[in-house]
Amino acid sequence: GGDYGFRIWDAFYANASARKDVPAMLKCAEKQLVFAPRYHVGKIRNRIAHCYLAAGDKEKAAAYSRVTIQFLNGQLFPNIPVGVFGPNQLLELVHAQRMVPETPRAEILKTIGLCRAHKLCNAFMQQELDRIEKALNAEK
Repeated sequence: GGDYGFRIWDAFYANASARKDVPAMLKCAEKQLVFAPRYHVGKIRNRIAHCYLAAGDKEKAAAYSRVTIQFLNGQLFPNIPVGVFGPNQLLELVHAQRMVPETPRAEILKTIGLCRAHKLCNAFMQQELDRIEKALNAEK
């Protein structure tokens, strides 16, 4: 079923990732996407874009991430989910925005702020947002 398929492909992805086998990672992420609940689609789409980037195809990664941004914007706005999937998806939106070179810095910072302000944004997410914000500041 759906949850089992999602979890099994996640395990296969983790195994391929540990081996740094990008083609296998891509295959596993694409298979996992079929089983992904809507609140995990952004995460899995970001994995796929990362695989394209790791394979040296920046344009394909950016194009794929543009669609991910559209999907996540549809999931998050105008009403950001109040549960844990709100900040999770906002963080995935930040990652997708970073994959698209023409995304304005201010837009990424706005998404970071929305994620930080969410009542369920945990310490791990805050650290990840700090890392991203530091990288953004270094790119100025």
